[in-house]
Amino acid sequence: GTHRGEIGEQLAYNFLHKVFGEGRVYKSVKVKTLLSESSTTRREDKTDIDVLCILGSKALCVQVKSKRLTELTRKGSDEALQRDFKAAVQDAYDQGIEARKQILSRDAKFLDQDGNEIILSEKIDEVYIMGLTTENYPSLTHQAGIMLRKDENDPFPIFLTLFDLDLVMHYLSDPYDFLYYVRQRTALMDYFKAEEEVVFLGYHLIRKLWKIPGSDMVALDNT
Repeated sequence: GTHRGEIGEQLAYNFLHKVFGEGRVYKSVKVKTLLSESSTTRREDKTDIDVLCILGSKALCVQVKSKRLTELTRKGSDEALQRDFKAAVQDAYDQGIEARKQILSRDAKFLDQDGNEIILSEKIDEVYIMGLTTENYPSLTHQAGIMLRKDENDPFPIFLTLFDLDLVMHYLSDPYDFLYYVRQRTALMDYFKAEEEVVFLGYHLIRKLWKIPGSDMVALDNT
């Protein structure tokens, strides 16, 4: 499992590096928060960010999960589905939210995989959360929209398979275009509905993911 996780993280890094470029992408980031509870005791928290991308005032926090779906989920067991969903999606989201808070509150140190501090710009005012699964996960997009537990004020994440990510990046190879897509997808998670990522991407390339005047919600079909 660990080995597959490392491969997934490396692949995600390679993909994102192609779009964001040198000096903007970091892998295996350690987050260290120093909380002074009193002058004598200091507790150190650690959150890991699998891949962190920075573009101007925006950051993208990517968590990679390599959990295989259990046979039970494939056969449609509700209990197994909940368990697999938690391992693949919910845990990645919860980690992402934690990291997002630390980046925005600026009360943590971020270290790259060699232990060097990553100096984050003061300008960062938004952090998008992306979850990636290395396994093909049918209905991931659909489930992430329905089953995710989140606080009302927290942002939605975008969840992709590595295959989806590769596809999105093929068409949106400019980092600003790519991040704009991520922004629209996460901002309009309750507005646009579709079964698969490729449907959102296709619609975006033709019409852009903008709200349609007079519509409260838009369902996109696979055509």
